[in-house]
Amino acid sequence: MNRRLGALKTFYTWLHQTEARGSERLPRVPDPVRGVPMARAAPLSQEEQLRLLEAVEQSQNYRDCAIVKVLLSTGIRVGELYQLHWADLDLETEQGQLRVRPGTSNRMRRLVLPPDVCKALLNLGAQVQGSSQAPVFVGQRGSMTAREVQDVVKKYALKAGLRNFTPHMLRHTYACRLVEQKVPPDKITTLMGTSAEMLLSYYVMALPVEKAPP
Repeated sequence: MNRRLGALKTFYTWLHQTEARGSERLPRVPDPVRGVPMARAAPLSQEEQLRLLEAVEQSQNYRDCAIVKVLLSTGIRVGELYQLHWADLDLETEQGQLRVRPGTSNRMRRLVLPPDVCKALLNLGAQVQGSSQAPVFVGQRGSMTAREVQDVVKKYALKAGLRNFTPHMLRHTYACRLVEQKVPPDKITTLMGTSAEMLLSYYVMALPVEKAPP
């Protein structure tokens, strides 16, 4: 924000010096923002992840288990998840793969699926569906919507005792796990389908939170 304010101030100064705007009054540029703490979207701890997985597994709902496990293990966006088709999955190889269609990132990417995620998708019907173009996650009226996916994840987060939870925190958790594992930055941006600028925020989130003094 301060960089943008500085750019505006420099531009208006140039306009004034060159009289490009004649006698018109130039807008006042606000003072730089100082001393504002940056809010950090804390990722889930290992213990919180286990509680969430336990809550959804106890439901014995194959669809909901697959939703939570795919989001937590791949870091894909909710909008990318509900657009998945069975043809985007490859569970016949030694390591399962998930193909994410171009969307917000505007790029195709392939992600490795851990064995427990492959099992969850097989339980959901991957062998029966094969490589069909049918949606993987189906709601009451066909392919699930973003709101339906969010409601599913929030339901189990509440059962797990997670407060102030949003489904996007699962993406943050996945990204911070990559940072902690010292995965190269260029590979993280590829896996996440995100920009280098956004990558910095994941590094900040992965930093340990300092406890307030007593």
